[in-house]
Amino acid sequence: MMARLIVWARTAAAAALAFILLEGANWAVRECSTGPDASENCLWPGVRRRFGLPAGKLARAAVLEAVGLAILAGPYLTFRYVWPRPRRGPSRVDVESARPSS
Repeated sequence: MMARLIVWARTAAAAALAFILLEGANWAVRECSTGPDASENCLWPGVRRRFGLPAGKLARAAVLEAVGLAILAGPYLTFRYVWPRPRRGPSRVDVESARPSS
């Protein structure tokens, strides 16, 4: 019973993480109009307004780089920590070969 609960919790955590990553990717690639004939990435104006950052190319590149790295690391962390591989103990063959012969 407890094992099933853990599986359901891990699945819910993976689904929530996937939703967050996909939403971030959606904001990172969406184009928003910032003027009469100008458009910009939707993520940057929102982050700039929220944190009061100055309008600059370096800050914009840093924010988009950080978002890209987070989106890249998301699937790795999901598979690494939400669904970890079972740890294997030493096999019987390894145990037998490790014993000293007398």
